[in-house]
Amino acid sequence: MNQNFDEKCKSRGLSITVQRQKVYEVLMEDKSHPTVDSVYLAVCKAIPTISRATVYRTLETLADEGLIQRVLHPGSSARYDGNPAPHNHLVCTVCGKTEDCMDSSLNALPCPDRSSTGFTISECEITYRGVCPECQRKA
Repeated sequence: MNQNFDEKCKSRGLSITVQRQKVYEVLMEDKSHPTVDSVYLAVCKAIPTISRATVYRTLETLADEGLIQRVLHPGSSARYDGNPAPHNHLVCTVCGKTEDCMDSSLNALPCPDRSSTGFTISECEITYRGVCPECQRKA
């Protein structure tokens, strides 16, 4: 995994740092779409001196460079996804759990007509909100 990450960084002109590698590794291992704080706590186990700000900047840089995906949902903290490929998400309205929704037919939906607004669409994501199985069992 690290060799692939190193190659991706080099191709984008990013330096390969221990901190950047560890943040990426944590994100690739955690499929829960963690928040900055969750990534920070996990990285601290390996690099106790790392700051939350460094983790945040690293996540933002990796997202800006297309190596990971920033997942934004109104009213909640940003989450990060190690899978940068276009895909959609399922979000639990009770606990906030976020899961990938890998349905390629959704990625093939046409963009809406923008002729009246002139709006340029750079990316699109469909987010389904509902209650996850765990929260349904608790109810």
